[in-house]
Amino acid sequence: METTITFATLAPVIAAVVGPMLLFAAATMRYQHLDSSKTRDLIDRNRELIDRNRERSEQAHKETRDLLDRNYRELSGSLGDARERLSRMEGYLRAQPPPSQPAGDTDVEAA
Repeated sequence: METTITFATLAPVIAAVVGPMLLFAAATMRYQHLDSSKTRDLIDRNRELIDRNRERSEQAHKETRDLLDRNYRELSGSLGDARERLSRMEGYLRAQPPPSQPAGDTDVEAA
């Protein structure tokens, strides 16, 4: 009985073991490549959204600042006009502020 084993007799066994392993490795590499490509695309899309939102936020901030400046100028102008009208009314009515009393004078002392 001869028990010599040659490569030719082991070739089918080696092919049965190594073949599926190589196929699995190739399939896994392909899956990882596709998955990383999708991830990269999602990251790029997310960056675009972040940039777009940043631009919108900066624009809204600028518009708000401009609106506040405009409202401040209008309010300041309105207060100036109101002061001017009030002083004209006081001048017309010849309203004068009440005389200030010296610190030592009170109503009790006058009686």
